Amino acid sequence: MNLKLYLEKKNEVHTPEEIKEAFDTSFAMCFEVDRGSAESIHTKRKLFGDIWTLNPDAIITEADLCVMSTESTVMRDQFLLINKNGTNNITNEIAKLIEESGIITSVYCFFSEKKASIKGCYRRVFGDDKPSIVKKGNLLIDGDKLLLTVRVQTKEDRERLKEERKNCEQ
Repeated sequence: MNLKLYLEKKNEVHTPEEIKEAFDTSFAMCFEVDRGSAESIHTKRKLFGDIWTLNPDAIITEADLCVMSTESTVMRDQFLLINKNGTNNITNEIAKLIEESGIITSVYCFFSEKKASIKGCYRRVFGDDKPSIVKKGNLLIDGDKLLLTVRVQTKEDRERLKEERKNCEQ
């Protein structure tokens, strides 16, 4: 187990601005870990240590998650993992580690690149292969707290994306 690496990295301090900058340019995931049992705490430590072994630049912090829909929900103190300086292969390996940990049932995934100023995201439920609707995500700084929002893309968002794709093809 990478307990030593976990113990070193878990207390690293990142400014909200540094986290926001990394979020805006990197693939990210937001998820909840069962914090109740000793087994889940041990598994979380192992998982985070394994993630930092794959990518020592990865940022793992906490953020509140607000999913805006017909019945909006706010989930406090979710884990936000930002694959800073990570490759697609590392992203896939991290996703596999998260799924295989058994302590996380679903994640919100945020694409690396913004298109038409929109950071796309979707929810992945482990064990469910249904396609997910691409929404838009944003990370906001509220004092020293982080708030991650997930919203449906508006008609204007879809038109901007369509226009950007059209410009790229020309």
